[in-house]
Amino acid sequence: MLTALWGVGLGISLGAGAWVVLSVMVSRRTDTRTVSAKAAPRPRDPGAVRKSLVTVTIGILVSFALGFITGIPGLGVVAGITTVAVPWAVTRARAARRSRFVAEEWPGVIDELISALRSGGTITAAMSLLAESSRGVISAGARDFMIAVSTTSDVTGSLSLAKRVWASAVGDRVIETLRLAGECGGAGVMHGLVALARDVRRESSVQAEVRARAAWIRVAAVVGALAPWIAVLVLGTRPEGRQAYGTIEGTLVLLVGYAVTVTAYLLVSRIAAPAPDVRVLA
Repeated sequence: MLTALWGVGLGISLGAGAWVVLSVMVSRRTDTRTVSAKAAPRPRDPGAVRKSLVTVTIGILVSFALGFITGIPGLGVVAGITTVAVPWAVTRARAARRSRFVAEEWPGVIDELISALRSGGTITAAMSLLAESSRGVISAGARDFMIAVSTTSDVTGSLSLAKRVWASAVGDRVIETLRLAGECGGAGVMHGLVALARDVRRESSVQAEVRARAAWIRVAAVVGALAPWIAVLVLGTRPEGRQAYGTIEGTLVLLVGYAVTVTAYLLVSRIAAPAPDVRVLA
């Protein structure tokens, strides 16, 4: 009984600690708002706080339930930490998916800018068209550009604002090319945009091929991370397994094994991930 209570208490402490660490990491994500929005103090989102509290509560309940049902406190600790970490992992995966979608949209965005400029339109008209035809962060940057231009009539400064909102290596190159077009003009700038669109398409195809070839590595990482714990669950159904893992030493073995599993999975996922674009012109 004391061992079970010790395991549950340790699971609650580790789960709460993991929640705090993950909350800090998520709060440091890149903010794509305007300068004025960044300067203003942002109140804490009540919905985010409520979701975090619900996640921690569910993690504690899962830790209690599994530790009580199996009689193995270490499994309760592992299950509690995993339950807290799953929403953070899902958020990271969704953010990576959104970034991938934005990267795939850049060739079409550059084509729209080329078409607008070739038809005799200005940079402001081209960005206005982009604000209506695009979506997500690209549309947000174009809209902020239009708001800044209508307020200050400063095209160069407004382009810098759009660059900050886009926060992309490709977006940096697009903005600098548009800035060059506004300051110097000439047909050479149009050729530069065409060459940029061609290069972005080539880079997108290469990254897609790299992701496809690295997919099996991620699958192997998932299988390798889950397989040992499936074996532990099977062993936990037998009396000798519960007796071995139900002690303090068994709990420590499970915690160390869990730490090694998470570290190995993160390392393999890092190796399989394509190299991020470096913002040279940021």
